[in-house]
Amino acid sequence: MPTLPPENLPVILKTINNYPATQQTKNLAYFQLITMVRPSQAATARWIDIDLNNVIWTMLASNMKMRHEHIAPLSK
Repeated sequence: MPTLPPENLPVILKTINNYPATQQTKNLAYFQLITMVRPSQAATARWIDIDLNNVIWTMLASNMKMRHEHIAPLSK
């Protein structure tokens, strides 16, 4: 699977920012970059699954490819 070299990140961020899309779509792209999840996981994220006190996102097993619950740390 191709990877994004760290030195290309500023270009990607500028491209997302300047892309003619809704702010919601741009935020989804930023969320994917921060969490490194699949597009479908990012698009189906629910506030109820995000614990801001413990700064984690719990992805239900039913939403995961391997059907195992996954807990992702979030940045502060």
